Amino acid sequence: MNSIYVYRRLKQLAGKGYTFLKWNGKYGSGAKFVVKDNSNGKQSLFTPGRLTDMVWVGSDLVAANADWEEFGNETVDNLKDVVF
Repeated sequence: MNSIYVYRRLKQLAGKGYTFLKWNGKYGSGAKFVVKDNSNGKQSLFTPGRLTDMVWVGSDLVAANADWEEFGNETVDNLKDVVF
């Protein structure tokens, strides 16, 4: 595999999935996250198991929830698969 292929593949993957930016520090049903849709840069508050409650916005929810904990920019392909 050459470096040009790897670069192109990483570029394709970069715009996919969802990145976890912040976490309210709670577990179970009280857990909430600020997530970013990598395909369009919009953010939403996410509670695992409650996808229908999500609203995607162009606002910076990280700044609005500055007192929340960093979550290491973990990325997932599908939010339906997240269990916390």
